[in-house]
Amino acid sequence: MMHVLHSDAATIGTDRVAAQKSCFGRGGKYNLFAKILLRFFNSGILYVVLEIILPITESTPMKKTMMLLMALIALISCNDFTAPEQITNGKEVTKEPAEIVYKKQRFVTVDSITSTIVAVTPYNDAPNVTTTTSLEWGNSNASANTVYHVFFDTTFPPQKKIADTYATHIDLSVLRDSTFYYWYVVAEDDSRAIQSSVFMFRTIPIDASTTTGLLAYYPFNGNANDVVGNHHGIVVGGAASTPDRYGNPGAAYMFNGKSQYIRVKNSPELNFTNTYTLSVWVKPNANVGNSFLDRVYLVSYWGEGGRNLGAYALSLTNTLTPVSMIHDGVFTSQFISPVALKPDVWSYVVITRDMNSVMHIYVNGKQVATQSMNSPQDSRYDLLFGASFTGNDQTCAYFAGCMDNIRIYNRSLSSSEITYLWERGM
Repeated sequence: MMHVLHSDAATIGTDRVAAQKSCFGRGGKYNLFAKILLRFFNSGILYVVLEIILPITESTPMKKTMMLLMALIALISCNDFTAPEQITNGKEVTKEPAEIVYKKQRFVTVDSITSTIVAVTPYNDAPNVTTTTSLEWGNSNASANTVYHVFFDTTFPPQKKIADTYATHIDLSVLRDSTFYYWYVVAEDDSRAIQSSVFMFRTIPIDASTTTGLLAYYPFNGNANDVVGNHHGIVVGGAASTPDRYGNPGAAYMFNGKSQYIRVKNSPELNFTNTYTLSVWVKPNANVGNSFLDRVYLVSYWGEGGRNLGAYALSLTNTLTPVSMIHDGVFTSQFISPVALKPDVWSYVVITRDMNSVMHIYVNGKQVATQSMNSPQDSRYDLLFGASFTGNDQTCAYFAGCMDNIRIYNRSLSSSEITYLWERGM
């Protein structure tokens, strides 16, 4: 059986005008029997026929009852109330509207009925949506017990149901770049079900997305300046400019593992309570730094020594395995990569924490491990490259080797974005 999705404000009536619109509206289908009956009903011919068929003694109310009964038969004979819907996905195509199967019932949207559900984020037809987004919608006709069934996919109409929720928003996993996505919502309560239109958005092309959420970028082209913001670094201890992985002179920094590092002033913008990404090109020495902590630091918003004032860090063990570190205000968490770097060879290391609190470690464009980690607290320390602070505000755990192209994002990069940066040496 086919069910019509509608709101209280717009329903299909059983009078002859509504019946005619429903059966003969744009794109609607009808059968011959319904057409004949409704035309007779509109023209008055049906009334004349009833005058002949029914005895003269029959009352006028009986005739009207018979007329309404036959009109109702004509109305329910109409087998589809839906008009085609036009959707753009890179090119203009015409498609039949989606039929939702829910609780073994099929639902369609009546062409003349306007849904009360609207897309808030992303708005419909939105371009250049980041690959880490959420869906949010509004419903002006919601009741206290309205539940939302959310359908989301890369095909039109979307077939995959991804959520049943009482909220009007859901977080999405990391999406693919340069991709069209379609979604709609079915709002259901005790008395009715309302389907939204099918909404569409496109994620940002990957060449543009790699700058979205980029808070600081240090290409180290002869200095330690941040080229996208104002988080400029100060070179401490005489860290020297050195050729980068392509042999370009003065395009990276070399650290001696004893006293050299780069210092960036503490900033609220660099404190992350949820998602973030740190990426760096690194060439560690075989003796990466004789640290008493058995680790050295590449990127450190951190403090050693028990004061617990740090937030996050990317470090290397003395065996050259990357480590993601977070302090949540109570506990310190460490996530050690199962893959070690090669000494005296440039490698690309990325750590990223997504909206589901999952930390990912990438080495040379490939994900090597994942693990859930708590949110970092705000750091009281400055940001350091090549060292960390101690509990008494001294520096320690100096890195020996070369670093280049340090990037700091306030969001989680997708695997395709990380691969893109790796393949282009960015």
